Amino acid sequence: MSGINWRDAMVWCNALTEYSNAVNGTSLACVYTHGGQVVRDSRHPNWTVCDAVRAEESAKGFRLPTNAEWQLAARYI
Repeated sequence: MSGINWRDAMVWCNALTEYSNAVNGTSLACVYTHGGQVVRDSRHPNWTVCDAVRAEESAKGFRLPTNAEWQLAARYI
């Protein structure tokens, strides 16, 4: 059985940001980077990079909800 994990979701958010830029002509910035490079690979050999990723708070790209946002949403379910 395979599924999606948070590393996959993080890479997907970056991919969606880049796709949106290409299709819509926007200039959104990818949120998840490591060493100044956009994280595009969540496979096993790259887990250490994913685990050390920096979420750029000022970037306007697609991202996962923060811990505080998850908690707020959970209160109203």
